[in-house]
Amino acid sequence: ELFKEKNVETNEAKCLMNELLQIPFIGIQVISNQILVFGIDFFNNSFFRSFKICKYTIPLRISNRKVVEDFLKNSLKVKYYLEEVFNKLVEIRNRIDYLSNRIENERSGSSMSLSTTY
Repeated sequence: ELFKEKNVETNEAKCLMNELLQIPFIGIQVISNQILVFGIDFFNNSFFRSFKICKYTIPLRISNRKVVEDFLKNSLKVKYYLEEVFNKLVEIRNRIDYLSNRIENERSGSSMSLSTTY
């Protein structure tokens, strides 16, 4: 969908497709009061590896200041990681917008004939 009506045969378009494939899928798993944020990498449309970005606990009871600080620090780690990924996606999207449009074959839908009496 990102490359709809764009010329994808250029080197620049192929590089942009490759850059998109380098961005991992992000998963968030919540079990009870535990949050696990992880990434999944694919290579040639096949699972390659998964990796942990951050794992932390949601404090259900505030017992001390350290618990809240740890929660906020881990939340900021996730926020910064996601911002980095989204900024990269926006940058790639902007570069895709500047790709040239696909040129359709102008003769494909019509035909013209010319005849003379000479």
